[in-house]
Amino acid sequence: MTTSPRFEPSAIDRALISFIQKQFLFDRPGLQLSPEVRLIEEGIVDSVGILQLVGFIEKTFDISLRPDDLVLKNFETIGAIRSLVLARAG
Repeated sequence: MTTSPRFEPSAIDRALISFIQKQFLFDRPGLQLSPEVRLIEEGIVDSVGILQLVGFIEKTFDISLRPDDLVLKNFETIGAIRSLVLARAG
């Protein structure tokens, strides 16, 4: 079984980092993101930002998130979001 390139963990991370930098960090271009950065705790993403992320995730990865997926722990870090994407893609 082969994995679609869009579901490779590194490709997911790159897509998420690019989106977050463009949407939420346009005024902080020097901030480096990694899969471990605490997005909500660091004030990078807020509740409205989570909704924007949901739309981006569903469109980019062609998956549907369920209402019970929309909890803060799934959006705390890029790594957490990647895990959510992989869970819904599988």
